[in-house]
Amino acid sequence: MPTLQYNRMPRLDEWRSDSSVTLAVRSKDSVLCRIDSLIDAFYTPGPLFVGHVITCDLFFTLDYWLKSYRTNGTTNAS
Repeated sequence: MPTLQYNRMPRLDEWRSDSSVTLAVRSKDSVLCRIDSLIDAFYTPGPLFVGHVITCDLFFTLDYWLKSYRTNGTTNAS
């Protein structure tokens, strides 16, 4: 898979397209669904600090997903 690099937070539709995980698999992966909801929430109007909290949460959630994917080679279906 090619490395993706963003200069800004991607919109949810961009992220879903770039992450290329099928809808069936994505809906069964609780962590990937969390990532989707955080990216969507990032663009919801609100106080600036909320965007910072979402960004931090997103960083750690992505880190967790990547580590668990590398460990077991599958997504985190729950």
